[in-house]
Amino acid sequence: MSSSNLNIILDKIYDLANNSDKNPSLLLGEDEVLNSIIGAVNYLEGKCREQKKQTIANNNSRLLDMQEVLNSYLSRDFTPRAKISNDQDEIDALALSVNYFGKEMMDSFERLENQQLYLEEFNQILEEKVKLRTSDLENTQKELESSLKKEKELGELKSRFVATASHQFRTPLSVIQSNFGLLNLYEGQLDGELKPIFSKIYNRVCGQIEKMTGLMDEVLILEKINEGNKKPNAKPINLIDLCKEVLFNYNQIQNDFRKMEIIVNGDFSPINLDREQVENAISNLVSNAFKYSQGHSPPSLTIDFNEAEIQISIKDNGIGIPNKELKHLFEPFYRASNVREISGSGLGITISKEYIEMNNGKISVKSKENDGTEFIVKFKK
Repeated sequence: MSSSNLNIILDKIYDLANNSDKNPSLLLGEDEVLNSIIGAVNYLEGKCREQKKQTIANNNSRLLDMQEVLNSYLSRDFTPRAKISNDQDEIDALALSVNYFGKEMMDSFERLENQQLYLEEFNQILEEKVKLRTSDLENTQKELESSLKKEKELGELKSRFVATASHQFRTPLSVIQSNFGLLNLYEGQLDGELKPIFSKIYNRVCGQIEKMTGLMDEVLILEKINEGNKKPNAKPINLIDLCKEVLFNYNQIQNDFRKMEIIVNGDFSPINLDREQVENAISNLVSNAFKYSQGHSPPSLTIDFNEAEIQISIKDNGIGIPNKELKHLFEPFYRASNVREISGSGLGITISKEYIEMNNGKISVKSKENDGTEFIVKFKK
């Protein structure tokens, strides 16, 4: 049924209602009128449903578009919506979403602006700190350079002083020793009572002169090593012969007649080392082995010829070294707390370590107080 036909029917129904009492012939049949009214009502209901459905669809589409925009801008669903039951509720919800979206946009812009201001302020503070830190570093560097310069000057002054003092000490010591040698020539002219007294004093003085001379020699050697003036002159040497010579010299001077034996393991092979430096290092270790094991069994020296290295072990059964003091053992002038009554300078071990390392070797120590000490020297082939 078209809208024009509907209008005609409605107009006819209206006229019939108004004029039925004046012109009964105009009345339609009862069934015809009823069917016309029902058709018109059905048509109107259908058009209303269709229009409402289209309106709701259009509004839902607009709402979905708005929600998509909102969701793309925000990571959360911030719109507090109630269940939409009709067109007005949908429009209100859409308006609320738009208003909330606008407010969130403004708040976001405000937060971004505040963050930008904060970042600018932070960058300014950071730049000031960097400038201050850079200035401090420059001042520190200048102070460090000044300190290094002073330290270098003090080092040079110390070296000159040590060299001068050592030579100056050696001169009077030599004079004293030579004059005592002259006095010794008259020992035979002394009577029975004075002769043993003179001999005792003479031996004591000579012993102290020898000790002071040895100390000065060690100080000069260590100073030359620190200055880099003691370069190794490596040549093929026989470590077995070298160690035998060292042991022969020390075995001959032991008052208790102890003898250090040498043990060799493995197949012999020569090795490139500075003979003088290695001999000095081994001599210091052998001397200490005898010195700190008096009253105990003789120390021993073992040479192991391995495939990649040669190891020399010098072991005694003496007083040992306290465990907490082992880490200081190679420091210049350091002496363990249990050797105070035994003479020594505290430089021999330091010099040995320097000589061994100058020849690309390594030295380590194992010790236990009252249970002996073992020094282990290793040279790579």
